[in-house]
Amino acid sequence: MVRLPHIETGTYISGAGHLALLAWLALGGLFYSAPELPVPSAADVVLFSEAEFAAMTRAPEVAEPAPAPPPVPAPAPEPAPPPEPAPAPEPVPQPEPEPVPIPEPEPAPPPPAERVAPEPVPQPEPEAQVAPERQEAVTPDNSGAEAVPAEEATAPEAATTRIITEATETDPESQAPDLIASPRPSARPDRPRPVPVEAPPTPEAPPETPAETAPDPVADAVAAAVAEAAETPSAVSRPDVPVGPPLTASERDGLRVAVQQCWNVGSLSSDALRTTVTVAVEMEQSGRPVINSIRMIGSEGGSDAAARQAFETARRAIIRCGSAGFDLPVEKYAQWRDIEMTFNPERMRIR
Repeated sequence: MVRLPHIETGTYISGAGHLALLAWLALGGLFYSAPELPVPSAADVVLFSEAEFAAMTRAPEVAEPAPAPPPVPAPAPEPAPPPEPAPAPEPVPQPEPEPVPIPEPEPAPPPPAERVAPEPVPQPEPEAQVAPERQEAVTPDNSGAEAVPAEEATAPEAATTRIITEATETDPESQAPDLIASPRPSARPDRPRPVPVEAPPTPEAPPETPAETAPDPVADAVAAAVAEAAETPSAVSRPDVPVGPPLTASERDGLRVAVQQCWNVGSLSSDALRTTVTVAVEMEQSGRPVINSIRMIGSEGGSDAAARQAFETARRAIIRCGSAGFDLPVEKYAQWRDIEMTFNPERMRIR
């Protein structure tokens, strides 16, 4: 049997190691001492109830300070004696105002003359009698050989060149020029001593010519309009077209429904929705509207701006729906050639 020396050497080494370990475990306590642990300290514990703990942790009550007494106001100082008023200055004597001269009242204008003559005649003296010619008063003279008969002063009746009417009397503009241009009446002169003269024969009074009335522009305009209406033919001549009977209710409703389909009132303002407009339109024989003839002939219920807006909406509806021609009977063209439509947001009528 062959021995392997290296195997035995390992056995020896392993055994020696195990022996050393066992010796350290057995004898290791001799060379190592465990550290001493500190002794825990004991504390006294006291148990409290919740009420006692709340009383201990509550902040101490602080007594409210007593209110301070109100300050005593200092006595008011005695008022100083008022100063003696200064003596009032003596009033300065005002000079007496000079008397204002009273303006003389303007003389009243003479009453309007009732007679119209080519030349104006002033108002006669109150004592004078109305006569065709003016004549001074003559007193009888008994000293002369030939006795001159006494004659009273005469004057022609007052006349004017203007026709006085009620409108002229009440119109301040027509009276103003006469009042401004009327001269101030002069003082009545002293009567001269009568001179004995031979009285001229009294001429015959000329016949009064009728006064020429002022032209009335209103009457002339009315007369011209009547003459023009008489010369103008009563109806405009148009080519012969079929007249036929009037449109029936169903035909009117058909035209109204056709126009109403294109009548959009959604874009109208609240004021325009309360406005009713009446539109007139001339139709062609093919049923198409003449665009240039569409016009507004009346409106009610709104302002002018609202009426224009409602009319434009109605005009677009007629043009849009009438572009292909309305379904109207040709044999009744004279009845629907001129149409009036009333566009009312509540209802629409056709005439």
